[in-house]
Amino acid sequence: MGDALFAGVDVGTTNTKAIVFDLSGRLVAHAAVPTPTDRPRPGWAQHDPEQLWDAAVSTLRAALAEVEDPAAVRGVAVASMAEAGVPLDDRGRPTYDVIAWFDPRTAEQGRRLADAVGAERLAALTGLRPQPIYSVCKLRWLVENEPDAFARTRSWLHVADFIAYRLSGEQATDYSLASRTAALDLNRLTWSEELLAAAEVPASVLASLVWGGTRLGPVTDDAAAATGLPADAAVAAGGHDHVCGALGAAVIDAGRALDSMGTAESILVPTARAPTGGDPLRHRYSGGAHVVADRFYLSGGVHAAGASVDWVLDLLGGGEERGRLLAEAADVAPGALGVGFLPDLRGGDGSGVAHGALTGLRPEVGAPTLVRGVLEGLAFAFRNALETVVEHAAHDGHPEVRAVGGGARNDLLLRIKATVLGRPVWRPRIEEATGRGAALLGAVGAGLFPDAATAADSLDVELDEIAPDRDQVDAYQARYEAVTGADYQGLRSVSQRLAELAGR
Repeated sequence: MGDALFAGVDVGTTNTKAIVFDLSGRLVAHAAVPTPTDRPRPGWAQHDPEQLWDAAVSTLRAALAEVEDPAAVRGVAVASMAEAGVPLDDRGRPTYDVIAWFDPRTAEQGRRLADAVGAERLAALTGLRPQPIYSVCKLRWLVENEPDAFARTRSWLHVADFIAYRLSGEQATDYSLASRTAALDLNRLTWSEELLAAAEVPASVLASLVWGGTRLGPVTDDAAAATGLPADAAVAAGGHDHVCGALGAAVIDAGRALDSMGTAESILVPTARAPTGGDPLRHRYSGGAHVVADRFYLSGGVHAAGASVDWVLDLLGGGEERGRLLAEAADVAPGALGVGFLPDLRGGDGSGVAHGALTGLRPEVGAPTLVRGVLEGLAFAFRNALETVVEHAAHDGHPEVRAVGGGARNDLLLRIKATVLGRPVWRPRIEEATGRGAALLGAVGAGLFPDAATAADSLDVELDEIAPDRDQVDAYQARYEAVTGADYQGLRSVSQRLAELAGR
């Protein structure tokens, strides 16, 4: 098996990627295309399932075209954004489009679920706080708004599960994705009859549950012809993209934390036990199952982290101006002339309602200062989420933060984060942590490793240190305390009220 290769597919909010690695963890091939997204009306976002499959096929074909011997690929698995899924009929054909994870149309269904279950009970069962983005809310929306489509629906698969199904012909969902449905009893690792009854969703549409890396079957002949994968390669269960990223960066035990910096940012801290109970509604964290068997995590994050960076850079020029704006923002004095940024462009409370805010604007605030203010606002939100997660994970000391994802290439943002934390942030010298994690699960499914933990431990992860600016740590500490105080947080309520009055 020394020459064996393994592949991962990463269906993200922004891009779909296929990545091929060898057993040393070296990236052999890579391809990416934009994830196809439709916006049928203001605020809504959805994906055509066939277009998602076509994106996976095209990236796999392109990546395998770079591989000298595609037959050496022994395993493949898929990571994807969570919450979103594909309803299928009895012949495995989609009955409706994929409602994007951040789409706000399910606000009413989320409210009713929260009222029916209660925040404490939901946390005790799932480790989650009430939000409308969960899968059962999307399923209930389908029941109420597209009854003909739901009447034809016999199963519902997360996006990663759907791509794996098209590759193998087998339907299953892993625990990390199931953790984002609001239907998984995290303590018993079973679908919860109580929660499904409260959401008025039939249990029959949900797939069987497995751990990441479980072998589903070989690549089918049709999928092999479409993708270029060998027909005898193993298809394994994948998982939630952020959690696969944790596996790829070897964040599987206490003492490390993952900062997955994509369109959305997820901070993940591993735990040994199911993180249920507590008060996730007030403290804005959630728990779930890892892709590593019998391990769990607590997470928090920023719903529109990378999206905020893209927004401000595109607003102020976009294209080739992005690099110049970031370079000039690096020369702006810390504090950004008092500009503050509340990064709730996609609803920081999980409502999906956009109500971010900028403060401290005055005539002398130019484009680079505005960019700096946005980056600092993101760094403050990151620290707040990280400290909340670490506190409720009951870990001693400060975990080593490993930053991965497209946003981790932003050196200025990482340096600001390190200074806001007052300690280094570490960037693994690996490409495509999420795809690497998915590929490792494919290798486990192929029998190349006995389990996911062994797979992660077998690969060396070199780290770059991004050190804080020690001269600015105290100043950022004072600013952080102001940003996380009650007065500043009142901006969220004001911004949300204005959004409601505008009908958004």
